[in-house]
Amino acid sequence: MLPRLLKVGGDSARVFQLRGIVQTKDDKDVELSITLDAVAHIEEALKQYEPELVVVDPFQSFLGAHIDMHRANEIRPVMDGLGKLAAKYGCAIVLIRHLKKTLPVVPTTGVSEALTSMPLRALFCSRERILYRQLF
Repeated sequence: MLPRLLKVGGDSARVFQLRGIVQTKDDKDVELSITLDAVAHIEEALKQYEPELVVVDPFQSFLGAHIDMHRANEIRPVMDGLGKLAAKYGCAIVLIRHLKKTLPVVPTTGVSEALTSMPLRALFCSRERILYRQLF
């Protein structure tokens, strides 16, 4: 994402990437992957950097091994947590989902309704078509 931002004249000093969580175990620092259910760690970064926009790309990579995006009861708490953080800190959170590369692309196939029912807007793009859905 950063190379594209720089190509259009963006300021790299205004971009921060949350790479992981550092925990100390047996007197050694261990870096763990950040997942979207690590709300406390994400909130800490929001407090520190005060972003107006948070981009998660691709969001599937940040769900963690114990969250199945096909199950509403597992994905809904993650989406609710992100929604509360966005409201609390006044930022937009954009989740990017990469669709399958084969045609035809059906944007809502194979995912929980929680992914498309909670956001205020959903935009699905493919080479084949663009589908915009206003959800309120």
